[in-house]
Amino acid sequence: MTHASIAGPIPHARPQPAGRGEGGAYGLPRLMQERLQELLAGRRNAAKALTLATFLGRFWSAPARIGRSFPVDRRQLADRPDLNLSEEEIRGATLALEEVGFLVREAVVGSAYRTTAEGQRRKPILRRFGPAFFASFVLANEPRRRRDRQRQVRPTPHKEVPVGRLMGELPASGLEQALWRWRRAVEITGEAGTRAGT
Repeated sequence: MTHASIAGPIPHARPQPAGRGEGGAYGLPRLMQERLQELLAGRRNAAKALTLATFLGRFWSAPARIGRSFPVDRRQLADRPDLNLSEEEIRGATLALEEVGFLVREAVVGSAYRTTAEGQRRKPILRRFGPAFFASFVLANEPRRRRDRQRQVRPTPHKEVPVGRLMGELPASGLEQALWRWRRAVEITGEAGTRAGT
């Protein structure tokens, strides 16, 4: 299978979050969408392939999922109102996306079939985003990751000052201060336990 050669991530002036398209719907990052349109140009199913790429990007490019393989099950996806493609259109669009390097098939480990109650069934074909598109999704997710990290590292609004520090009794060295705080914590928890038991 041949696909267009793409070296490195699709260039961005700065990381662009996956945007919102018309009417607030998910949209691929602008430069990625433009590059994909260039690669798909001249194909009869270019619009359908772009629709499928946008749909897959919506569900599989989130920071928690970006590195995972995923199935593109045309039977499950056919006639979804948010995709609006038939089984054959999904099949053709998937092949087009593989040819331009947006999707890459995962190698099948072991047998291509599995045993089910109904008999032998073909294992689903798993795919990942191609290297250049994967790297572009990671760059596009960076502002979101930064925001999430900032939310996790919130400064505590109020820090309790040990009584010893107010009275000038806090030991001078870092180790002595840590031991003093630990001793004080043990005393406080012991007092709380005594009160609870009486």
